[in-house]
Amino acid sequence: MANLTDKQLCAARVLAEGGLCKDAATAADVTPETISAWKKQTSFQHYANALRNEKHKAARDALRTQALVAIETLGALMASAKSQETRRKAAVDVLTLMGHGNIQTYYTETWSEGP
Repeated sequence: MANLTDKQLCAARVLAEGGLCKDAATAADVTPETISAWKKQTSFQHYANALRNEKHKAARDALRTQALVAIETLGALMASAKSQETRRKAAVDVLTLMGHGNIQTYYTETWSEGP
């Protein structure tokens, strides 16, 4: 945080969350030109980048958590759905997400022919 003012800290948070210079200027009660000048300062850049990296890490972690929930949901559908079609679609979704190409077309044609 190398000697940043409260206004600089505020502006850096706005920028790290994807705000524009004018948004940061409004939040920090400074001009957009001041924000532009701050963005050239190494200490401001480092702080804003550190905040941005924290946000990105939190977003990645949240996506990983949701991916695990999705996998568990598909697994539950494959195992216990009453409808054979629901189980099939869940299995195809898993295979497709795992990168097994045109599984959807193959299984749709194969399963639509019936036993």
